[in-house]
Amino acid sequence: MKIGYSLLFALILCSFLAAQTQQKLSRPESFEWDHLLRLWDEAYDNHNFAEAEGYARRSLEIVGQLGLSDVERATSVASLAEALRCQNKYSEAEPLFRQALAIRERELPAIHFRTALALQGLAETLVGLHRPGEAEPYFLRAIAIWDRIGEDDYNSCHHGAVLDGLGRIYLGSREYEKAEPVLTRALSVWIKGREKCSRIVTVVNDLANLYWAQGKLDRCETMYQQILPLLKQELGDERPEIVADEQSRLAALYMAEKKPAEALALLRQLTPVLQSAGASKRDALVGALQMEISALRELHSDAEIPAVQGQIDAIKNIQAESADPRVRWGAWMEKARTTADLTQRLDYLQKALNEAQTLGAGEELSQTLEMIAGAYTGNKNDLAESYLQRAMAVNEKVYGLGSSQVAQDLNSMAMFSFLKHKNDDAETYLQRALAIMEKIKAPTVLYFSIVQNRGDLYDKQQKYSEAEAAFLKSLKIVEAAPAGSEFLVPGPVERLGRFYADRGQLEKAVEYYVRLVKLKESQPAPDIDLPWELKTLSELLRKLNRADEAQVYDAQRQQIEQQISKTASVTK
Repeated sequence: MKIGYSLLFALILCSFLAAQTQQKLSRPESFEWDHLLRLWDEAYDNHNFAEAEGYARRSLEIVGQLGLSDVERATSVASLAEALRCQNKYSEAEPLFRQALAIRERELPAIHFRTALALQGLAETLVGLHRPGEAEPYFLRAIAIWDRIGEDDYNSCHHGAVLDGLGRIYLGSREYEKAEPVLTRALSVWIKGREKCSRIVTVVNDLANLYWAQGKLDRCETMYQQILPLLKQELGDERPEIVADEQSRLAALYMAEKKPAEALALLRQLTPVLQSAGASKRDALVGALQMEISALRELHSDAEIPAVQGQIDAIKNIQAESADPRVRWGAWMEKARTTADLTQRLDYLQKALNEAQTLGAGEELSQTLEMIAGAYTGNKNDLAESYLQRAMAVNEKVYGLGSSQVAQDLNSMAMFSFLKHKNDDAETYLQRALAIMEKIKAPTVLYFSIVQNRGDLYDKQQKYSEAEAAFLKSLKIVEAAPAGSEFLVPGPVERLGRFYADRGQLEKAVEYYVRLVKLKESQPAPDIDLPWELKTLSELLRKLNRADEAQVYDAQRQQIEQQISKTASVTK
């Protein structure tokens, strides 16, 4: 059947108009870009970072569809990068921050707050990637902008944040002389600023860590006493739990200073605030109540302890009966950590595992599986290993193949292989773990542990030169560790002393045992292993015909043994 020309034309026209209408309907309007960024702000402020990521990605699509300016593109790119950074997706965020920064440096004036924000985001991302040395110049450039920016665009919260970020880099590398003025200035910026954001808490805690590392507890106390009234004034009405958290840290400081009465008074002031904060502060409340028990013991007020312990027990039961599976998981994990009975611990862990599995692949599931593996280790190693393999699979999915969480699991897997005399498997696991740690350079304890375990493996395989190199490297790692890691140093020192003694290199062995003794002498309480190490040192010296020196260490050993014996009898 033939169709007339007029009818055919009408059909073509209708088809064309329909296509145009459909194209118009699918094409976004410019206001949608603004709307998506407002939605991004709302999701970001509520810590819904995955949702914020979605809004940023859609806004970036609209930039391309509408051909918006490079400045607007930079806004979408930076928003996406920030959402990814807040989800710890640092590798994805880094190139995006660099892209946004390049555009802003090209298109915006030299002193512009958006450029400072891109510098801050990139610096914080590099810190997240364990590359603080690369982050430092970006923090410095951001600080320079905030120092010179006009009043209308100035933001004291971001200014304080970049100062704090730089201070944390110096604190982590134990450059205390650099860290203190930067962190002090960050605190000053917050005090003088119009915006009183909660970032101040991070600054205060970083300064407290600095003073603790330097042994300046009096300065730490003075800082808390000065800042707490300001926190109450500025944040107390809206965020009283923030004030309570800082009061709790001051209470811990009082306990360290042997001021239990001051700690107890402060704890009784802050616990009602934590109680009223609800489920989000239950862990903090339990910690405060446990500290209260310690203070009561110090004050010999044992009669008051059962009532406080009753509050702790009640909180744990409430958590276990919560409607929130994450809260229930936390309660069962806490019970598992605090029970000494293995059967009971495994029962609690199984209940925690049930809750974690409902939450899906995540930190809760991997932590539970790792803890179950630890509970079975020594008794049922094959079962422990199977749980650890499951935990590693979760961590690979959640954190990535190159994460410290996976390195930790590889290190533990190596130990199981070592116990089963599967040395080749153990070496493979340790090589993978070490490759991860060499790249990310953190955390110190895990890095040290992997290298030390590799040395033990080489020693067992009679690869003595490789073992020596590993043990020396493990010592260098802990010697270069951030403040607060000094307790790790005696371990590799003792291992080197034992290694050289086993190889007959007595002069080197003596060198490390002398250093070990000096390290343990500096500890506030006598070390129960020190007499044995003094005896080993004496025996080594006698083999070297240095009997006079050996006698000095023998006398020291006898004195310490008497001191330990006297302490034990008093305790009984």
